[in-house]
Amino acid sequence: MNKNYKNIAELIQYFEQRQDEVIKEAELERLECIERVKVLSNQPKNREEKIIISYIEHKTASATIEHLKLEGIKSDRGTVLNSTDITQLILDKSSQVNETLMGIATELYNLNMAKSKRVGKYASR
Repeated sequence: MNKNYKNIAELIQYFEQRQDEVIKEAELERLECIERVKVLSNQPKNREEKIIISYIEHKTASATIEHLKLEGIKSDRGTVLNSTDITQLILDKSSQVNETLMGIATELYNLNMAKSKRVGKYASR
């Protein structure tokens, strides 16, 4: 709430403006959700998208690696994928991956990193 109002009329005006802002924010979020559902419902178009979708589905690099190993998906080097490969794919924001998928993966990665720092897995830099 804005405390800088001089009278009730200004406070009413503030709430009316805020109401419009909230509606716009909600509409943008609704459209983002629609796009995410659409993108997640599609089949991956390439190996990189398959890796990113697997990461989103399995939530961690280690679980993703295990899943992709069972599917026979390997790194560009022809070896089993490792967490660095997955992290690099996410952080480099590969142009081979749909932007919305990359956004979801980046969001998940950031959540995982924040959780890891909270439990002391990684030292703060």
